[in-house]
Amino acid sequence: VLTVGDADAEKPALVTYDHSGPAVFLKTEFPENTIVFWENYKLETRQEENFVSFELPANASYMQRSHVRAWTFGDNGKLSNDVLIPLQNGQIVERSEQLTRHDYHNWNMYFVLIDRFNDGNPANTQKVDDPDIHPKANYYGGDFAGISQKIQDGYFEDIGVNTLWLSPITQNPETAYGLWDKGGLTTKFSGYHGYWPVSSSKLDHRFGSLEEFRKLLDIAHENNMSVILDYVANHVHEDHPVYQNNPDWATDLYLPDGTMNTELWDEQRLTTWFDTF
Repeated sequence: VLTVGDADAEKPALVTYDHSGPAVFLKTEFPENTIVFWENYKLETRQEENFVSFELPANASYMQRSHVRAWTFGDNGKLSNDVLIPLQNGQIVERSEQLTRHDYHNWNMYFVLIDRFNDGNPANTQKVDDPDIHPKANYYGGDFAGISQKIQDGYFEDIGVNTLWLSPITQNPETAYGLWDKGGLTTKFSGYHGYWPVSSSKLDHRFGSLEEFRKLLDIAHENNMSVILDYVANHVHEDHPVYQNNPDWATDLYLPDGTMNTELWDEQRLTTWFDTF
């Protein structure tokens, strides 16, 4: 393990101090170590006692939103907190009302496991018909319509959320896979979680239609909310055309010593299989 500096040392502080004049002032015990960037351009700084000052670049006035970022470090090599200063057409943003959903540093994010969140359209609820699946490992019915409803009734606004991170929305298998046999409980699993894609682009019909998904996005944006998707790019299910047409692309199920390469999340994190299927 490579250790730079004293790992137990106290973290130095860097704080904004004043921007009432043409220069911006930061305060720190280590002004000589402070680095300031506007976007990816390093700004010239001046040091005096415990202060660092710099001027905002004229080019910032041509950009609706840009950012200044600053760091410092102590004599022991310990890195400070970073200071982020948003600019609007070259002027420092001082009021939260000036921030929009496009300011991702301002995101308060809520992860939505779609199937387990809210069933807004029971017509698309479809459990996997397999007695070997424990009810808690089957579909519950959450969908796009259910998320739209909770946005409209103010649920997310009430808890201060302005960004939704949705679990994967692509089609998952129609049947049961996997096996849990621990702690006196034995069960297979449905693909309720969304992480077993059999398609990389088709929406899972249990979550709703393309129209319902677009409506969800429209409602979120109308309420000044952002939406990001969890997209599975690391792996595919065995029913996915990528695997069906190219089985030789898969990593080896067995390791060189003959042991099975399944669920070795730490030892073989880049190659391990979820299951043998």
